[in-house]
Amino acid sequence: MSELQVSNSEGGSSPKRSPWSLLRENPFIVGLSAFASLGGFLFGYDQGVVPGVLTMKSFAATFPRINIDSGFKADWIGRKVSMLLAVGIFTVGSVFQTAANDVPLLFAARAIAGFGGGMLTMIVPMYISELSMPEIRGTLVVMQQLSITLGILVSYWLEYGTQYIGGTRCAPDIPYSGGTTNLPKFDPRYDVGPGGCTGQPDISWRIPFGLQILPALVLGIGMLFFPESPRFYLLRRKEDEALAALAKIRRVHLDTTSLRNEYLGIKAEVLFEEALNREGYPALFLIERVGRRPLLLCGAAGTFISLIVVGGIIGGFGESLRTNKSAGWAGIAFIYIYDINFSYSFAPIGWVLPSEIFNLGNRSKAMAITTSATWMSIFVIGLVTPDMLETIGYGT
Repeated sequence: MSELQVSNSEGGSSPKRSPWSLLRENPFIVGLSAFASLGGFLFGYDQGVVPGVLTMKSFAATFPRINIDSGFKADWIGRKVSMLLAVGIFTVGSVFQTAANDVPLLFAARAIAGFGGGMLTMIVPMYISELSMPEIRGTLVVMQQLSITLGILVSYWLEYGTQYIGGTRCAPDIPYSGGTTNLPKFDPRYDVGPGGCTGQPDISWRIPFGLQILPALVLGIGMLFFPESPRFYLLRRKEDEALAALAKIRRVHLDTTSLRNEYLGIKAEVLFEEALNREGYPALFLIERVGRRPLLLCGAAGTFISLIVVGGIIGGFGESLRTNKSAGWAGIAFIYIYDINFSYSFAPIGWVLPSEIFNLGNRSKAMAITTSATWMSIFVIGLVTPDMLETIGYGT
């Protein structure tokens, strides 16, 4: 069932406005969405921080084994409390990651932080979707993917800086014993002195782990002052709270006609979905004007071609790619082309569609399943890719 259009005081229908004008007229909703998207930033940062930390010699010296072997709560306790719970879990995991000195504790900490971050990637898009108007819903939900990308970017550059604390070598006076004669490689079993790292200290990798606690605390404290989703209140039969929350989000008085009309439209949609279990598709910025399907088709073509070109370059040049700069730059260019195509298609729409196509009664459960499937796929790819690269080579 579509959202009830807001009527003006004379009873006529308001003219259709562009998403951009609605964004400018509703800075509070934009601010709420941007702040809630800190959850995506936390997840992106947490995902991006590990690859850089793994390359630090002091980390490898502390954890040599790693270097060598290399939604239902949202329905019961609400979107706001679920986000607070997720932030708390993520913060606990981040604290243990920062303080870890052995492999079991580090693995447990990563699992805890990953669980909290995964919860945020499910709850935040749903929360933003339920706060926003249909005309700008897709634009606001895309903030989630933008925040994830920003988190990864910040973590990479931060690690790039902290790796130079004390130098990039664990023990500058001990030569590398791993790898080959032409390409020596750090071996944490033999290239660390009896006193540990005398060059790069532990703080070089503990700082990136610890700093992710700060945005988590900012999000957690900010959420204490955020309104709950009006749709959640209606789902729990709390009509007065739903109207008050909607008035706070829209920044208007409780007796405003347009607010009452929108509230009745949301209430009718909730009741209709509960009664008939019908999927509602809200009115479908670039994502609002072009549509979901064309963007997905263009993104699929762009990413497919980019991967074929990169794979062909790696397979065709092999080891000689190190000396062929033109081919190397071409490969880098198509990696960027891949990222551009992925960033406007699968990356944002993967968050938008699940928050739109499921009805209210099943939305949190369905998004929990879709989000879990996404991260499980990423986990499997990350698990098997190193071994495939080792045994299959460029065919991977």
